[in-house]
Amino acid sequence: LIGSLVAVILGATRVRPDVTEVWTLTRPIARSTFTVGRFLGVVTSLALVVASLALAWVAAAALYGIAPGPTLAWWALLLFFELSLVAGWAALLAHLFEPIPAGLLAAALWATGHQADATLRLAEEGGIPAFLPTAIFTVVPDLDLFDVQQQLVHDVAVTPAQVGGVTAYGLAWMTALLALTMLVLSRKDLP
Repeated sequence: LIGSLVAVILGATRVRPDVTEVWTLTRPIARSTFTVGRFLGVVTSLALVVASLALAWVAAAALYGIAPGPTLAWWALLLFFELSLVAGWAALLAHLFEPIPAGLLAAALWATGHQADATLRLAEEGGIPAFLPTAIFTVVPDLDLFDVQQQLVHDVAVTPAQVGGVTAYGLAWMTALLALTMLVLSRKDLP
């Protein structure tokens, strides 16, 4: 929750260019370069957040005499990709809206992305046409794929194949979101 909040705030506020920043650049750069650079800065910050959370988990586990297993590394990697994906959504929305509505929409997308299985199950039980939840989760990524907290807590192994598939899914989403963000910014009139 803390990491997701940081991802939403950084994505909604740091990737979107301020008017003053556009005018104070010493030499002109392409808008796409600006966007990618800002996003990489946000992703670097998120890597530090994930590392801090992993160290906190190690410290808490050490208090109870639990040694961290290999699942901790997979958890940290998948959490990093999840937070980067949330930041990518927030960045795209920040180019379409003001930062506060963009942050709120990104938080709503985060909540929706973590309710994919429950939503699909409720749709089946409630008689909702199957195309509706499918359409929603075509636009919103399934963030439950990145969640291996239960495996971490119960020391259940996570397979490299599972991590590889989810990582590829996350990279595809991030690439698409970054491309859309650059497209939106390229068509936007800046003063």
